Amino acid sequence: MLVKLLLYYFESSEQVEVVFHSNSTIDLIDLCRQQRPQVILMDFYLEGGDDIKALRQVQAYNPDIKVLMFTILDDDHHVFDAIKGGASGYLLKSTSLPQVEVAVLDVLKGGAVVTPHIASKVFKVLRESSKEVKELQVLTPRENQIMQALVKGLTYKEVANELDIRVGTVRTHIENIYEKLQVKSKAEAVAKYLKR
Repeated sequence: MLVKLLLYYFESSEQVEVVFHSNSTIDLIDLCRQQRPQVILMDFYLEGGDDIKALRQVQAYNPDIKVLMFTILDDDHHVFDAIKGGASGYLLKSTSLPQVEVAVLDVLKGGAVVTPHIASKVFKVLRESSKEVKELQVLTPRENQIMQALVKGLTYKEVANELDIRVGTVRTHIENIYEKLQVKSKAEAVAKYLKR
């Protein structure tokens, strides 16, 4: 029922266009290739199984596609699996439809969107963690510049423009940063960088 309301709401939106809708993860990459979405709203427990695997496949196929989780699940396990999987945001289905639209637009601009309830979970875990992020000391000056740009919410293309380098060079630096910080996604890298 909520999906129908959401689709109906976006039909009248002047800023958001729905290019596909699916209840299954099976054809997700094919749909991404065909329709070229900029943001995907994704729930857990779609047909076809492993949603986190599907999330990672989307990120591997095109890291510029933003994935915004939209679910009723707010337990730590699902929240952090989604963040580690590369989600750019996490909204609960109790979020109003206008707020969902704002979140989609924020994520599209490179922001990371979470509800206050989810944000409190993330900050609690960050506060309770006593591990020092020593890996940050081994980042090169250029890698630190890239991380600072990512913290500002810039896309890879915007980072390349700001630093006057190629997008491929940005991707190479990002791969090195992920290895040094022992992370697998942009959101996880940003969270670890901010924790320093």
